[in-house]
Amino acid sequence: VFRLSWALTFLPLWAVFGVLGLVAVGVGCLALGVLLLREPYERGQRALFLLCFVILVTITTSGSLFLAALTRRLDSPTSRVTNAAIIVPLICGYGVLLGCYLTF
Repeated sequence: VFRLSWALTFLPLWAVFGVLGLVAVGVGCLALGVLLLREPYERGQRALFLLCFVILVTITTSGSLFLAALTRRLDSPTSRVTNAAIIVPLICGYGVLLGCYLTF
């Protein structure tokens, strides 16, 4: 009996997180330029840009880790991936997003 992986079910989400990863790399290159720019009147804009970059990276990494752990858990019922290992990346990611929101 041929069993398909749960990764195929989540293929649209893998594509979304792949695109978000590419966007994060591109924005990271722009972030270097923003950080190296030494204009005093750009401080607020620089802070907002870096806040958005942190939010993008947090969503991408926490979502990808969650999806990988969930796929591993669903593919193998005898796997050693605990429920806590699946949900902790999301809780940490949302905690970072909440912290960024409350900071600004």
